[in-house]
Amino acid sequence: MVDRSWGGAGDAVVVAVPRSLESVVVLWAVAKSGATFVPVDPGYPAERVQFMVADSGAVLALTVSSVAQVVAAAAGSVPVVAVDEVSVAAQVGQLSSRPVSYADRVRSLEPSDAAWMIYTSGSTGRPKGVVVSHAGVGGVIAAEREHFGVDGSSRVLHVCSPSFDVSLLELGVGFSAGATVVVARRGRWWSGSGGCDCLAVGVACVHDAGCVGVDGSCRLGRSACGGGGG
Repeated sequence: MVDRSWGGAGDAVVVAVPRSLESVVVLWAVAKSGATFVPVDPGYPAERVQFMVADSGAVLALTVSSVAQVVAAAAGSVPVVAVDEVSVAAQVGQLSSRPVSYADRVRSLEPSDAAWMIYTSGSTGRPKGVVVSHAGVGGVIAAEREHFGVDGSSRVLHVCSPSFDVSLLELGVGFSAGATVVVARRGRWWSGSGGCDCLAVGVACVHDAGCVGVDGSCRLGRSACGGGGG
């Protein structure tokens, strides 16, 4: 992502990956590059996806092979890269594993730079892109982490649609606390038997329902009710 041909600080990059381990990894890759990530749920209607990609001014759209055709059809002239393609994985495998530094980015980041752009529901008209700067992110994450009592021993459930802003809170609170993020599978993640169909990711996830044991058992801890699951 820090390669100039793939965008960087000052550029908007669409992340159109269904909720999964890959969606979390790709989102953080964009964030580390300094680019503004634009989360887009590829399961949304094609017209809505097309509008968000075009309106965001994105220079690149990152996705996975299972939805690449859908994303490419909506992306128009915006280049689309499926990060799980063999050739892309091989290219990534040749890169250094050392932490990204300011020297690697297209330019240095400022607090006023955009961290992400997320779109409203569009219930009163067309969706509107809301830009969130780096300056305000840390305070919000810290406040919510304290409010929910999340720490390194916590397990946080990542359950919201990538296009719903609470999904970013789930990740931000969990990762910043060094907790364990539990990624709910796309679709029906709560089984009728009371079990959860989730992926334990080894980082932490915040939110919306109970937290889950690696064995699939549900242990309801602190929860915050909200919409946006899918």
